[in-house]
Amino acid sequence: EEEGPFDGILGFSQGATLAAIFMLLSTPTAATPPPFRCAILVSGFIPRDASLLGLIESRAASQPPISLPTLHVMGENDTFVSTQATLALATSFANPSYFTHPGGHGIPSNAEFRKSITDFLAKVGEQTVTAGLTA
Repeated sequence: EEEGPFDGILGFSQGATLAAIFMLLSTPTAATPPPFRCAILVSGFIPRDASLLGLIESRAASQPPISLPTLHVMGENDTFVSTQATLALATSFANPSYFTHPGGHGIPSNAEFRKSITDFLAKVGEQTVTAGLTA
């Protein structure tokens, strides 16, 4: 809280899962804004730990999906985190965006991926400006 607010968070694999759990368990209020304005989650997945999974399922049953803009990145040849696991995590968010790359378990660095990041962040920026004008 001392160093925030933050524009966004980028997480890879377990880091993406941890970022998603943090967002799912941080319930914003009028007095406490969300911790981030967006998230980029690369090879994220629903946690396998029963207690964390229970928290997520409980939240999903009692609250709507999080409206925070998210970009979910998945590799077609990822042998550690399946596309299905990444898509399952994305259901926790209201309007997820997706980027699929032909690689494996890693963060792509090609021009197409950089453009998807740029486009996603531009969209988040536009939404933020629009929200500020209507607030």
